[in-house]
Amino acid sequence: MTEKAGNRRRLLIAAAIVLASLLAAAAVFGLRHKERMAQLESMSFRDMLRYTAEGRDDIRITVGTIRDGKAEYTVYGRDGEVLPDTVYEYEIGSLTKTVTGALICRAVSEGRMELDAPVSRYIPLPEGTRDPTIVQLVTHIALFPGKRSCPGPPVSEWRIGTTASATPTSAWPWP
Repeated sequence: MTEKAGNRRRLLIAAAIVLASLLAAAAVFGLRHKERMAQLESMSFRDMLRYTAEGRDDIRITVGTIRDGKAEYTVYGRDGEVLPDTVYEYEIGSLTKTVTGALICRAVSEGRMELDAPVSRYIPLPEGTRDPTIVQLVTHIALFPGKRSCPGPPVSEWRIGTTASATPTSAWPWP
């Protein structure tokens, strides 16, 4: 066997070992995931809190409810224990997509918004700005160029149901 053929054979063996290891790890992960999902299905809310917060001193979970028009919240910490009512700020990141989708669904079901309506029906847009429909925005096909930040007040000042925070300025980023 030539040196080149020997190197090729060793490379193939190494690749086969790596592939077999990855497949084995995926199988173990898949089985473990299936077991954990089955376990979650039978858990109560309190069980899930304890499971999520077990042994974690740094965890804070705030759960809000609205009953009979009254909003309440409870803060949970290590091992799911109830903590004093303290307001915490959380980084919600992409969760805003879910919240926005839920609010739009609610507005549509209540007849306050139409998916095929242009955005300008709900917030003022500057002259010459594209005016996509709500459905184009929520399905990410509005064709706005690039990812840019919008002018206006900080998120902490936004209020649901008002258009004050959405009033565009001359610096509005969309052509």
